[in-house]
Amino acid sequence: MIALKWFVSVAVFTLIDGFALPFEGLYELDIIHYNDFHARYEETSVDTPTCHFNNGSCLGGFPRLYSEIMQLRREKPNSLLLNAGDSFQGTYWYTLLKWNVTQEFMNLLPHDAHAIGNHEFDDGPEGLAPYLRALKAPVLAANMDVSQEPLLQDLFTPHIIVKRGGRKIGIIGLITTDTKKLSSPGNVVFTDPLEATDREAKILTDKGVDIIIVLSHCGLEIDKQIAREHGKHVDIIVGGHSHSLLWNGPAPSGEKVEGSYPVFIETSKEKEHQVLIVQASAFTKYMGNLTVYFDYLGRYVKWEGGPIFLDRSIPEDEKIKKKLEPYAKLVHEAENVLVGETVRTLSVDDCVFGECTLGDLLVDAMTDYVSLNVTYNISLPEGHRIVSVNIGTSGATLDDDKYYQVTAPTYLADGGDGFTMFKTGKKNVKIIGRDEKILEIYIKKNSPIDVRTDGRIEILQ
Repeated sequence: MIALKWFVSVAVFTLIDGFALPFEGLYELDIIHYNDFHARYEETSVDTPTCHFNNGSCLGGFPRLYSEIMQLRREKPNSLLLNAGDSFQGTYWYTLLKWNVTQEFMNLLPHDAHAIGNHEFDDGPEGLAPYLRALKAPVLAANMDVSQEPLLQDLFTPHIIVKRGGRKIGIIGLITTDTKKLSSPGNVVFTDPLEATDREAKILTDKGVDIIIVLSHCGLEIDKQIAREHGKHVDIIVGGHSHSLLWNGPAPSGEKVEGSYPVFIETSKEKEHQVLIVQASAFTKYMGNLTVYFDYLGRYVKWEGGPIFLDRSIPEDEKIKKKLEPYAKLVHEAENVLVGETVRTLSVDDCVFGECTLGDLLVDAMTDYVSLNVTYNISLPEGHRIVSVNIGTSGATLDDDKYYQVTAPTYLADGGDGFTMFKTGKKNVKIIGRDEKILEIYIKKNSPIDVRTDGRIEILQ
């Protein structure tokens, strides 16, 4: 929803394109936004999903997010509340309770629109469809083709139009095209977000809309590209996915700042037009509070506001905490079962691009021995990067003419993270159990765990 306030003044002026314009007739657009919630129902910390110590390092969580949003709504009753996606996944709350608890608490907030994040597909279309059906606010995705995925048909729309005070404000939704390799979207096709922006912006302008917002789960760099190359009719991009903290000055959390709030991008096709881009980190550590003033032609005049750091100076909503209690009991009972111990921290920092201790532990749990020692050369062309593969403890060389039994998580076996060779080349697939159960058995048998990287994956530059 839009806060529209009529300012009458003949003494105050601002500049647009070098010309003086009185504040008379300006519209105030208030936007409250957050992104990448990632199942942070309880307090979190800057570096870890949960807050293990009841001290000043605890921050965020849904009760605090709710409290601050509702306070801003009381101050700005016609403000727009936007969620830029990735509400699923990230803590045991989602692992255990899935979409059910997510929709319950998302629906407690007066959202005007949701974007769909890539993690919303982590349990496939069948895990997303009931969530979309349950949400009260519109769900937006202009670059998502579900014609071959009946479960998701008619559950979202490319854009919406909000009308306030005689002005039309359009909101376009986008999702990252990387969802195909990052998650499990089934037969969903993700089209070019830049082309989708052009198409929907034209539809909106043809309908007389002169203020357009893009609600994007594409990441900051793609958002900049959209603004620069396809932002002629776009005024504001409210983003997510890249977990980018935009802040003016050093961040109170100590995190790396990715740019100013907002980022201003000049469009290449219309030099005098600038697009404002905002994003608010992730995990309920921050939320955004942006006010933009437009003239009667829908042109940006000035802005106010900034991100809000959700530390303990902001109170939690006690009624929301009470609603969370029965779910918290289930989650804590499930996650506080002592399985075993580790003598060192299990790192995940290098898992995506190389060997890491947690990855080694998971492989050891699935095979009970190191099944492959692989050397890669990432400078070689795709399909030719494996230099050598030695099998198991014997060190035998891989035979290209033989089939081998390979153990892998279902996500990778189905082509996740770009491992399409598993999806297209596998045969005689057998599900041997859930990975967390296999890991639990291994840890119980081998505790205390002392796993170190041992060079089983070698990457040549």
